[in-house]
Amino acid sequence: MHHQQWSVQNEPPFILNTSPLNKHPPLYNTSPFTVLELHTFLHTRAKKRKAPGISGVLLDALIFLDLDNLAHIVAIYNDWFSSSTVPQDILVACIFSMFKKGDPTVLDNYRPIARLKALYKVYATLLRLRLEQGVGKEIGLVHYGFRAAKSTLDPIYVTRRVQDIL
Repeated sequence: MHHQQWSVQNEPPFILNTSPLNKHPPLYNTSPFTVLELHTFLHTRAKKRKAPGISGVLLDALIFLDLDNLAHIVAIYNDWFSSSTVPQDILVACIFSMFKKGDPTVLDNYRPIARLKALYKVYATLLRLRLEQGVGKEIGLVHYGFRAAKSTLDPIYVTRRVQDIL
């Protein structure tokens, strides 16, 4: 008697699909930072004449660095970015109370201000800009909270008017 395995004749061999599940490119820019990216931010979006951080370095000083010096800062940022870590000393902030209004003897009339290091503020802003670009593609047009130029006043007003009708 001839033993034969149950199978369809000439069946193609099973090939494991090793392609990634998500064939779309990542939404967020995960490439290393570039000197051009840092230079463009410093000269177009960085806030000038702000108080220095705890290190005493003014953000304005970074604007005057040439491209070679900016390349050293970009190398530091890329090291932080690739390792997903930031040195603890860069996260140290000096917190002080700033008087708002009213009676200066009442503590509720003061607000806390944290002075962060300029290098950290620039790095955090570069990350935020990349996230905003990626998130902007994913969030729908009707999402208003915590987005630039998207006030929640109008949607709240419309929602309340609809509630009044119902």
